[in-house]
Order: sequence, then structure tokens, then C-alpha cells
Amino acid sequence: PDTACAASAGESLPRQSAIWRRSGSATFYIVWYLGLIWTLLLLTEIDNRMMLLPDILTVPLLIAGFAYSVFVSQWVIPAESVLGAVTGYMLPVVASAFLVWKNKDAFGGGDIKLLAALGAWLGMELVIYTMILASVLFVLYALARRMRVGAFGPAITIAAIMIAFYFF
Repeated sequence: PDTACAASAGESLPRQSAIWRRSGSATFYIVWYLGLIWTLLLLTEIDNRMMLLPDILTVPLLIAGFAYSVFVSQWVIPAESVLGAVTGYMLPVVASAFLVWKNKDAFGGGDIKLLAALGAWLGMELVIYTMILASVLFVLYALARRMRVGAFGPAITIAAIMIAFYFF
């Protein structure tokens, strides 16, 4: 079909996106996934060095996750994206509420925002899998390095990449 003419005929952006998706352009998906992976790897490096996940990267990642669900994704619909973001935000907040009496920094704000952003990209079910896998990876890493505290962001990003490659 003549997708170039349909896209330039003044149709809405979601309609153009649907046309691009149906045209089977693998490049369209690859650009989104590479952007996600690059951002996650950058966040991993920053968190390893500074124990910080900056809002300047986590908030745009959240917005990009919502945009991905609206314009690109065939697996995560927009409602699932919102539910995933809420789940990614609320589960760590609730878990932190139970741990705050013992350790004030049980979860950093950046970790919670990163999980919310990943929820927008992956949806509710996969963000829960990501949290479980990240916890296992972090415990194994902490035991191997004999440390009691550390950056949780790298475990989250590695788990998210593993989950995304396995399910997508």
C-alpha cells in the first residue's frame, strides 16, 4: 500500500503510527528499543558511580514509555502502560513504608521513578517480573561482593533488559 501518501495526507499521528506498524518497518521498533536500552545503560553507569538516578533521565523515560504504548507497541496498550507505571511506582513505595522504620533509604526516589518508567514500557505484569528478577540479581551481586548496601538501579536495568528481550 501507499503508506507515504497516507502518512502525508494530513492524518492524525496515531493513525500514521498504525500505518507504519502495519507496514512492517523493523527500523521503527529498533529505534525505540535502542533508545530504551541506551537510556537504561546510561542510568546504570550513573547509579554505579554516584548512587543516583537523575530525574532528567527517568522522567523522559516515563513519558517515552507512554508514547511507545500509544504510537508503537503491539504488546502494551496505553491502559496497560498507565497501570504498569502506577504499579512500578506504588509497590516500592508500599515496600519502603514497611522498611522505613529500620532503614530510611530502603528505596531511593530514583529507583521508584525508574520502576514507574519501566512499568510504562513493559506493562503491569512484566514490571512485577522485573522487580522480582532485580531483587534476585541484587541479592546475588551483594552476596558475591560481600556488601550490605549498594546501587539498586543497575539490577533494575539489567532485569528490565532481560525481561524485555525474553517477552518481546
